[in-house]
Amino acid sequence: MLNRTIPRKMIVMAHHNARFGMRVAGIAIHEGHVLLQHTAQGDFWFLPGGRVEMLEPAAESLRREMKEEIDADVTVVRLLWVIENFFEENKLGHHELGMYFLIDPGSHFPYYDKTQPFYGREDGLGDTPSIRLTFRWFPIAQIADTYLFPTFLRTALQDLPQHTQHIVHYDVDDGGT
Repeated sequence: MLNRTIPRKMIVMAHHNARFGMRVAGIAIHEGHVLLQHTAQGDFWFLPGGRVEMLEPAAESLRREMKEEIDADVTVVRLLWVIENFFEENKLGHHELGMYFLIDPGSHFPYYDKTQPFYGREDGLGDTPSIRLTFRWFPIAQIADTYLFPTFLRTALQDLPQHTQHIVHYDVDDGGT
């Protein structure tokens, strides 16, 4: 368990016009649907999760993020992908190291309704304001047509690997097509 006497420090660093970050993401699948989220600041969808804190194991980071964002106690089942994702956003190059876990929200998860979105919150740190998060279940069979990042997930979510895979992915914003 992370020693909370150490100040919270997300694993993110910048160098010139590039940024490195370590992220965890959870893949929750229920009745042929996968849970995705987005923010009001973006028009694309992504898997729930967030930044890893210094000295915090990745699975613990994911459990913490799910608790903070939607007050859910999830079970981390297994690691599916370790992804080196390279992309550009707002003219800034990003190198993201992502650990993508299969998760089980459990039988008491209050948000299994597939007909409507539900909402959570990403608390801001320091001077950063909180962000409202929108969550929604998407049919996996139609995920290829979803404006989802990283883009490799549009096909990969349809056939989860039996063993952990390492993927190096260069993302290009294709407008969701």
